[in-house]
Amino acid sequence: MIEDTKAVASLEALRARLDHPGDESELVVEDQDLRGWSFAGADLAGVNLIGCDLSGCDLSAADLAYGHHALSRFCSANLTGAQLLKANFTEADFSDAVLLDAKALRADFRDARLRRADLSGAELTRTSLVDADLRFARMIGANLHNAWLTGAKLHGADLATAREVQTADADWIDVGPEGREEILRGEAARAWLLRAAAADR
Repeated sequence: MIEDTKAVASLEALRARLDHPGDESELVVEDQDLRGWSFAGADLAGVNLIGCDLSGCDLSAADLAYGHHALSRFCSANLTGAQLLKANFTEADFSDAVLLDAKALRADFRDARLRRADLSGAELTRTSLVDADLRFARMIGANLHNAWLTGAKLHGADLATAREVQTADADWIDVGPEGREEILRGEAARAWLLRAAAADR
């Protein structure tokens, strides 16, 4: 009962934050189904969405910077132009999500699922994609300056015209299909990334 009361209170506080932006005090919303909510252009500074389901939500141009959003589901969500600076998305699910031109500088996507996600034009400078599942993701023109890609699964990923790939940190990557690892280490991993970024569109 206490947990239910806390959950209702957190949802009411979140709705109030959306209706009256400007409050940057910390708000934690855990394990809630937020499908159908619109966060387009929302200022979510100070909001932490942990283990929540935002599948299919419109978060275009939303500000989720510095938030803790681990384990949340953003499947097929629209995060075009979203501000994700230093946000924590460890083990979050972005399958089929659109992150066109998202600003994810220093964001943490460790162990995140980004299958078929569209990160074209995204700002991924110093972003951690360690052990992330990027199979069949689109990263066309994304900025990977000093990004961490060690352990990333990249089979079918489209990195054509991705920028600053040569500065990315990738001790090893997996370019094999699901169920069949194909590990590339050191210079072999670097060469694969450079070839992928040089591919014609």
